[in-house]
Formats: sequence, C-alpha cells, structure tokens
Amino acid sequence: MDNIASWIAECKQKGAQGNAEAYCDLAEYYLEAEDDKNAEHYFRLSYENGYREALPGLGAVCLRSDDKKVQTEGFEYVKQAAEEGNDYSFYMLGLCYMNGIGTETDTSEGVKAWERAVDLGVVAAMVDLGKYYSETDGEGNLQRAMSLYGRAENEGSELGAYNLGWVYANRLNDAENAIRHFKKAAELGAYDAYWDIARIYYEGEIAEKDLKKALHFFKLGADNGDADSIASLGIMYYFGQGTDEDRKSGIECFKKAAAKGSSTAQVNLAKCYLDGEGVRKSAKKAFELYLAAADKENDAAYNLAIMCMEGRGCKKDVNEAVRWYKKSADGGDTDAMFDLAEIYDTGELVPKDENLAFKYYKLAADGGDAAAMSNLGLRYVKGQGCVIDYEKALQYLNMASERGIGAATLQLGNMYYYGEGVEQDYNRGFELFEKSVEQGCTGGYNNLGIAYAEGKFMLPDNAKAAEYFTKGAESGDPQAYYNLGLCYEFGNGVEVDLKKAARLYKYASEHGIKMAILAIFRCVKQYEAEKNSD
Repeated sequence: MDNIASWIAECKQKGAQGNAEAYCDLAEYYLEAEDDKNAEHYFRLSYENGYREALPGLGAVCLRSDDKKVQTEGFEYVKQAAEEGNDYSFYMLGLCYMNGIGTETDTSEGVKAWERAVDLGVVAAMVDLGKYYSETDGEGNLQRAMSLYGRAENEGSELGAYNLGWVYANRLNDAENAIRHFKKAAELGAYDAYWDIARIYYEGEIAEKDLKKALHFFKLGADNGDADSIASLGIMYYFGQGTDEDRKSGIECFKKAAAKGSSTAQVNLAKCYLDGEGVRKSAKKAFELYLAAADKENDAAYNLAIMCMEGRGCKKDVNEAVRWYKKSADGGDTDAMFDLAEIYDTGELVPKDENLAFKYYKLAADGGDAAAMSNLGLRYVKGQGCVIDYEKALQYLNMASERGIGAATLQLGNMYYYGEGVEQDYNRGFELFEKSVEQGCTGGYNNLGIAYAEGKFMLPDNAKAAEYFTKGAESGDPQAYYNLGLCYEFGNGVEVDLKKAARLYKYASEHGIKMAILAIFRCVKQYEAEKNSD
C-alpha cells in the first residue's frame, strides 16, 4: 500500500514538472481501479499537456459517464483517436455506433469500425463482430462469424473459442467440434465451458447421452470454481445421476453454488428447505433463496407467488403474489399465466376481470398449456373477455381435447349436439360425450344420460339414462343429481321414489340448481297428496 501511495505521489510530481505521460500512467491506474473521476481528471491533464496517447483513455472514461453530454464528448475523443490510427479506438467507436453511446445508433458505421479494428488485430472486435454476424440473418453471416471467432481463438481469446463452440453446439449440432472448441476455451480460462461440454453429454441431443462423462466435466468446472457447474454437480449427486445418490454432497454443492450467486442452485436449495429434504425445514430460508433467484428464474418467481398467496415463509399478501405471478408470466411461465387467469376469472382474491382472465388464458394456451386451451375455447363460445368466435373456440377446444382435456371434449360435444357454432350432429356429439368420460370428465355422464333420455338419433332408453345420471351423481355433479331426481319422481327408467327424488333435488339445490327448489315442493306436495289419499 505504501509503495502504491509513493508511486502515485511520484506520478503527480512528474506530471506537475511537465511529464504528461506520468499523468496518463496515473489515469490508467485509476481507470483499472474503477475510479472514473480521477481517471478522467488525469487523462485530461495528460492530453492537455500534449500527450496524444491519452486520447483513447480519455474517450473511454468519458463514455462510461452517465452524463449524455460527457458521453458525446467521449465519442468525439474516441473518433479523433481512431482517425489518428489508434487500433483499440476503432473497436470503441464500433461500440458507440452499435449501442448509441455518445452518438446516434448506426449499425452500418459500427460494423465498418469493427472491421477496421479487426484488420488491425483487435481481438475484442473479432469476438463482437462475430457475435453480430451470428445473430444477424444473411447469406454467409454464420460463416463470417465462425471465421472471426476462429481468428480470435488463434489469438488466445477464450471468448472466441467459447463462442465458436457455442455455434457448433447450438447452430450446427456438431458435438465433436463443439467439445473441441469448448475444451480450448476452458484451457484459456473460460471454465464455464466445462459446463457446456457436460450439458452436451447430459442432454444427449447432439451426442450420445453419457451421464458419467457429464459428471466428469461438471466436476472439472466445479473444481475451477464455476458456479453453474457446481450447481449441476449438486443435481447429479442429489438425484443419483451418473453416480450413487448422495443428497448430502448434493446439498453441499447447492449451498456453495448458491453463495456464488447461481440461481439454479438457489432454486434447488430453496426446494430442499421447503420440503425439509436433507436440511431442517424452513419456509423462511426457502423464501429468501427464491427471492435471490427471482430475477433470473421464472420458477423462483412462481414459487414466491405461491408462498405469498399462502403466507409461507412470509406475510400473506395477495397483491404481492399477483406481482410475482406477473413477473413469472412475463418470463414465459405458462403455469403462472394460467394461475393468473384463474385468479382474475374467479374474482375471489382480486376484483373479477374477464379481460385479464382472457389475456392470461390466451398467453398460457399459446404457450402450450392444454387446460388453458380448454378454458380459452369456452370463453370464445360464451364471449367472456372477447367477442364470440366459434371458429377459434373449435380450434382451441380441439387442441385441448387432443391433449386429453375431458372438459374440452365435453364442450365440443355440446356444440355438436346442440348445433352451437357448428352444424348440429347428434351422433358426433354423443361420441364426444363418451370420449369426455373416457378422458376422466365426469360431467359427461349427465350429457350421456340426457342423450339416452331424449333419443334424438336412437330409441330413447330411460333405464340407460338413469344409469348414467346415477354415475354422474356419484361423481358429485349437481345437474346429474337433478336429472336423476326427475327419474325417481316420474319413474323414468327406475321405480318412482318421491323421498329419494326429494333428497336428490335437495343436493342439487344446495349446489346451484335453482329449478331443484321447485322440484322439492312438487315432490312434497305429491307425497302428501298420496299419503292423504291413503
């Protein structure tokens, strides 16, 4: 420390005596120490005292300012330095144009500046220009990107090697070359590349699945301090993948990686605390870990929403729960979208809002959630939060039905049986009622009972109707209770039993079937009339 203080004093003295280069050395020290205020001060002194080599540094530190005016000044310094032939200034000039720093965004000028920097051997420009080409559509762009990454790798750039490995793995599905370049990246110091190699063997999509090799490379990454590798190693230990199950070692890895900021580890460790698996159960610690991971992991935000809704590990707070649901939904979590839709649909926790319910059901449905497809289809039928659209209703209901959602199949059956939005087809409707029951939708029993009772496309069969109404009632369907009550009241398919009919009507009335109330009085009146006649 004394040596540094002595050196700083010496630089200041030399600068004051006219040695502008000493001011520049001092500025670079402060720049490295992220003391931008002092760095800018001494770069200016150096430049103003005639040391032209201070110009790129002065430009760089000004560009780091939050002040737009200073950024603009920095851009001019960088531009001037580039015009004077400073190679790295061409790279910085490209960054300015590409990101609109100190000037207007101009991709064409940015590419031109980076190409000049590449010609002058600036490795960072090779990597960034390669990234630009790899993310931009156009004939030959991927090849350009790979060529630039290869040049950077040959210059000893771990990023060049890593990005080249990434292209082979994720764009070309070439495991052999991907692994070769990832290994080179790791040798150059990008230890997170070990995780990418392990992932190739772990997932088994572009190479033969090999959990033992995955474990080996996760260990290499972990041994070199890569947080994601440590977290993944923990998963393999915890679940016994490629090795014997070792929950203790798995949790130790989770804790170590979580402390390094791995959101994957934080989520897994939170679940351990939530369930009390391998650690003392603590909803509070689980909540804290999910909170730490929420900015990166949709799963963490989703779990925070559930915990806020239930008051687990935190104070119960519906508004906070909705906030976390929205964050998770915004990140693409279809479970969060569906839960939000139901919250707005029921109106039990927040004011009912059919428009928002529709919005989130549609997001979830378009994200592949089958239950949301079913609910969305029903909303198109009824015009809830949208205009009635039978074509879209059929589209989403069919998708949900194909995915095994019985409620969607039942609704499709209703549309065909009653001719709602489609040409009436009793037979097709009946088939769909049967299919809905096979898919576990007990509401279909009542519809089958109605079909047998009505006999629209076959001979009426009251006994069969009563049989299906009974199955529906046994599953708790209030409408089936009511219809079975009719059977016992009027002797349709069963012997008349007014007492039983009244009991069935009572259950139906208690569960929202208003007609059942009148039916009870009708049964009581008939029962008393028959009793008095005796």
